[in-house]
Amino acid sequence: HFAARKNLQAAQQRLAELAQQFRAVQKRLLIRFRERNPTPIGALETLFEETYRMLHDRAEEVASLQHELATQSNCLSCATQIVLQVSRYKFMEQMSSEDFDAFRHFLSPSVHVNGALGWEEATDAAMVHLLRTVLSKNARESAAAPQPLAMPEDTSKLERHITLVFDRIAKGTGSIAEAVSGSKPRDANQFQVAEKR
Repeated sequence: HFAARKNLQAAQQRLAELAQQFRAVQKRLLIRFRERNPTPIGALETLFEETYRMLHDRAEEVASLQHELATQSNCLSCATQIVLQVSRYKFMEQMSSEDFDAFRHFLSPSVHVNGALGWEEATDAAMVHLLRTVLSKNARESAAAPQPLAMPEDTSKLERHITLVFDRIAKGTGSIAEAVSGSKPRDANQFQVAEKR
């Protein structure tokens, strides 16, 4: 999913650059046509046609990558649901049903394709929030300032934070449901909006 998002982002950037080039060629052609004594357009016509062809190809690539991202989002949603079900059975002694329902809001299987911030950023912010509040070991962890939400370079921090959350749950913690009642987000994607404000 993360790789599909990065590929789509790069393709959209290339598409934007080609669109800018296409507009520049259009302007030059319009200037030539407005002249009283127009000069032959020569290579501008070829450049215009080639840029248009490349722009069309990139637009098709972006559409294909958007479809791929939607497919990967469904796979991620299913994988997250499986992780949640396995964790429900593994941590039956450590987490009550209410705790699990509250935890499900932080590790959400709801993956939204559209939006500025993706599942990775939202889930990482939710895991960090749990680690700094309910699952914190000491006051120093609780006092750390939250990081701004932005697309990371890779998913290593997310993987580490999820692993830490499960490790701390396995060791036994206070009630997640009681600690987050009244302030828990509906899902991790809503958490990201709350964090930005």
